[in-house]
Amino acid sequence: DAGVRPGAAARGGSLASEVAERAGGRLRGFQRGLTLPGKLKMIGPRYRDVRAARIASASPAGSSVRVIAGEAFGVNGAADSLTRVRLLDVAIDAGEVFEIDVPDTHACFAYAYEGSLRATDRQGSLVDFVSGSLAVFSGRGGVRLEAGASGARLLSADGQPHREPVAPEGPAGRNTGEN
Repeated sequence: DAGVRPGAAARGGSLASEVAERAGGRLRGFQRGLTLPGKLKMIGPRYRDVRAARIASASPAGSSVRVIAGEAFGVNGAADSLTRVRLLDVAIDAGEVFEIDVPDTHACFAYAYEGSLRATDRQGSLVDFVSGSLAVFSGRGGVRLEAGASGARLLSADGQPHREPVAPEGPAGRNTGEN
């Protein structure tokens, strides 16, 4: 298991989090970025390493969850994110089900990086996705994920959208053409 490196870019208005882990001799890494709300755009840079030993885990039935940011299953994540966001590294045993409540005001997605999953999204629709796929869950309520025959590993994220315009530019985004 690996640690994370959350940080905010100087005067750039983006928040990045990197997760890297060694699996079977390979190094596997993930990077996710968020566009910050306009009121946080001009903060100074802030980066810090969070060692794997500081990332708390929970063990709901049939799965294990590393809580990287936010709160889940009574466990608080070690990474500070500046915004209301939850990031989980989830391993689900073969044929088992993982369920998580998601606040109605949050946007939610999951990225499978091992195995296959069948999800019941927040509107009750079935969504099948496999390793290397991203599933976006719209609507309200929680998400239900069922692992395939070989189990599954995924990153699950949800957060409060800031509902401000975004002007894409390079690897990050701005809220408007002016900032």
